Amino acid sequence: MSQRAGDAAASERALPDEQHPQPPELRMHKGPWYWIGWVAVWLFLVAIVAGAAFLGVVGTRPLPYLPVTAEKIPPTHPIALSWSGQSSVAVGTADGGVKATAGSQAQRPTASIAKVITVLVVASVHPLAVGSDGASITMGAADVAQIGAVESAGGVALPVSRGQVWTQRQMLDGILLVSANNLANSYAIWAFGSMRAYHDAAMNWLAAQGLKNTVVGSDACGLDPATRSTPSDLFALGTKLMADPGLRDIVSQQHATGPGGLALDNTNALIGQDGFIGIKTGTMSVAGYCLLFANKLQVDGQTVLVIGVVLNEPSDPARFQAAQALVAFMKNNIVPTDVVAGQTFGYVTDLDGHAVPIVAASGIPGVRMRDQIVTVRLTVTRLDMPVADGTPVGTVTVVGTTVPLVVGSAIPSGDLGWRLEHLHELIW
Repeated sequence: MSQRAGDAAASERALPDEQHPQPPELRMHKGPWYWIGWVAVWLFLVAIVAGAAFLGVVGTRPLPYLPVTAEKIPPTHPIALSWSGQSSVAVGTADGGVKATAGSQAQRPTASIAKVITVLVVASVHPLAVGSDGASITMGAADVAQIGAVESAGGVALPVSRGQVWTQRQMLDGILLVSANNLANSYAIWAFGSMRAYHDAAMNWLAAQGLKNTVVGSDACGLDPATRSTPSDLFALGTKLMADPGLRDIVSQQHATGPGGLALDNTNALIGQDGFIGIKTGTMSVAGYCLLFANKLQVDGQTVLVIGVVLNEPSDPARFQAAQALVAFMKNNIVPTDVVAGQTFGYVTDLDGHAVPIVAASGIPGVRMRDQIVTVRLTVTRLDMPVADGTPVGTVTVVGTTVPLVVGSAIPSGDLGWRLEHLHELIW
């Protein structure tokens, strides 16, 4: 090819497009629909991105708090003690204290209930185990002389002779069942060496027990009306005696046997009937007919030890009737604790308005007095989701025992579908 022909070919290749238009079939017509399509694609992509972002925001927004509400426990109102007459009384439980009183609660002569003080004070230095005979106590001339002194004062005495041997248990049987005044004095002197030493030991022991309204007179048997106490102090003394296994075993007997087969019968006609298991009678003109009693009361399958005091009744039957009335009063005022495992004490309200129970994690067995309330305490007022089964939310307390309150079943978080249907309930 010549130089000129090559240059012409090169010049032709260098011509702009407008000098060499494309064939009609290769041209793209960029009309309105072209641009509308591109806008639609872009809007679709933006919608996808925005939707994903919106779902991400919705899926991570905090859910509403779930309110926690305690159930109101209706109170069990106590039944009042209705009492009339001249007597002074107090009644309660061994582990709960005095629950009701009636009549004068001032000091008065104790009569033979004083012997409860005597045996408790001696037990502080010479305890007697259940089933044991204890020490051997030999009667001397002074013990024989006690018989005449007691009988001249109008008291009950059991026969003793010089050189006669009584076991400690037999002495206690005679003192607490028969109410032998001579044995009570002899027992105190045997333990402490003299009546004066016993008196000092008794007053010190009473002070140590916080029994400031009880005083001991010149003897250990209660014939001296200077031995005085109050119903509440005597209640405490009865509780202490029943806490001593050896003494409790003795006062629950109807009959026992002394030296030589001597019959020792309980002066308390209620022993062995309707749950009565003690404790001590007392009778004197200035004190009236008195009784310190213990009763094993059965309530809802539970045993409750009731302690009661009856002072200044006009007759022997009257004091026993009074004791029975006090036990009936206690039975009417003792109810189950009302806390069992799984019992509902409140609710958590879930997102759909359903009440999920709050339940006791375990039960509190036993019984309570009507005036002992069941207390429900919440430690939280709201919960975040999800809530696990068994989440602790508070406590329930009765008769001094506390157990946890927990959520009864799991509450899951609301899923994305729920969130989209309840946008107005999310925390924004």
